[in-house]
Amino acid sequence: MSVLPRNDTDAILRGLPAWARALAALGAVGILGVIAIWLVWVGGNTLPDLNKQMIVVNQQNQRIIELLLEDQKTTEELYRIMQRICAATARTQEIRDGCFDR
Repeated sequence: MSVLPRNDTDAILRGLPAWARALAALGAVGILGVIAIWLVWVGGNTLPDLNKQMIVVNQQNQRIIELLLEDQKTTEELYRIMQRICAATARTQEIRDGCFDR
């Protein structure tokens, strides 16, 4: 507890550097209070950045999904073309039937 009246304490604290005011706050709220205030401050400054990063990651994931679906369509088209080539060049019906086995 401070020996000086409240107004005198405020006047003294105003003239101190930031690190000295932090030490004075430490005396007023204790080490756990300072840690809690610091965690709230860090969390408050970090959450908007995390939100922006999550939006970017979601957009990238959506683009990857679109590319995978496009790649799947292309792969299926190529597979059908290879089946037609196989069937067209097969010498027997048995080999031709084998072209369409998966």
